Amino acid sequence: MTTCPSPIGLLIFGILIGFSSSANAQSVTACLPRTNSTALQPSAREVLSGDGLEIQVRELKASREFNDAVNPYSKVLDWYAEKQGDSVCVIGLFESPWGVRFVQDATVVDGRVYTSYQLRPLDAWVKAIAAGLWGLTSYYVRLTPAEALDRVRKSRLVSALLLGTRVIDGIAEIDEDTAKSHTWRFALFVEKRDRTRAVLVVSGLTSNGVQEGQYVGGYGFGNAANPSWDIPLYFSDWVHNLIVSRNWTKVTNVH
Repeated sequence: MTTCPSPIGLLIFGILIGFSSSANAQSVTACLPRTNSTALQPSAREVLSGDGLEIQVRELKASREFNDAVNPYSKVLDWYAEKQGDSVCVIGLFESPWGVRFVQDATVVDGRVYTSYQLRPLDAWVKAIAAGLWGLTSYYVRLTPAEALDRVRKSRLVSALLLGTRVIDGIAEIDEDTAKSHTWRFALFVEKRDRTRAVLVVSGLTSNGVQEGQYVGGYGFGNAANPSWDIPLYFSDWVHNLIVSRNWTKVTNVH
């Protein structure tokens, strides 16, 4: 059975949208795919419920691409859909095996499900629904910060650099959280074999953050983590703030 948003919840969500700024309201109404440059007016939006919502959900459940995109998950929590012109923007709320609520979205046109990034609902629309209706502060990531930190420490390059050291503290933060890219950045406060202290940062091989997703060894970061004792400029301010806020003393590689 499809779980639908409660009438009261939708009413409150509608009121919140009504009181938002015109710029925010425009981003909420524009759920159309990125290839369509014309945003419909608010009056053209139709929130689907009942059988209308059920039909769209059945299409997503039957789509192999959508199933691949949403895995792994442990629970289906809710669904929401809006019809705009010939397109229906659908977003599902799920719970990951690590207890994190996340969303997955798609566009349905004439019964065909589109999951490629360029044809999916706009990020602004997805985040407005996820935050306004379900209270989410993160959107596509499935790992908790603790789980993300544990997994990146066990990755091949990071574990090799940490061999023989003592990790005093560490932090994982979401770097980017969109349909196209959900990445993390990491910093580890380490005591080396010679008893000097340093910060080890972990970025992605091809991006600032490490991409969370399905890899050969399972869900996580695979071997995409790129650790370094040299602090890149894009992490410099962040690392300096961490040193102060977390009281990382006697750091030798950050000046």
